[in-house]
Amino acid sequence: MDMKREVILKLQQFIIERENADKRRQYKKENEELDLSLTQFHIIELIDNNDKVNNKFLSEMLNVSKPAITKSIKKLLAKDLVVESHNEFNKREVNYSLTQKGKNYLIYMMNYMKKR
Repeated sequence: MDMKREVILKLQQFIIERENADKRRQYKKENEELDLSLTQFHIIELIDNNDKVNNKFLSEMLNVSKPAITKSIKKLLAKDLVVESHNEFNKREVNYSLTQKGKNYLIYMMNYMKKR
């Protein structure tokens, strides 16, 4: 009986280790696909928490140059995490909002950070 119990416990431990390894691989794969910088993560967070977010606002809030913000935003647009919309009265003014993918990513990262 003890031998059976020991085998079952070893098997359970093996299964748990495999599941954890699969989760780590999946997380690594997802992050490699997104490969976001800390600035890009903060941009996503600011867009989520504020209305009418534009380059000037992001630049001031993060204390980063406008060209650096533009470069980060272009990467977020390419990864389909952010969308831009033009002001109907001033076509040069561009505001940003999160896509569903961007919202999901933010939720995922916030939950991940809470666990740490």
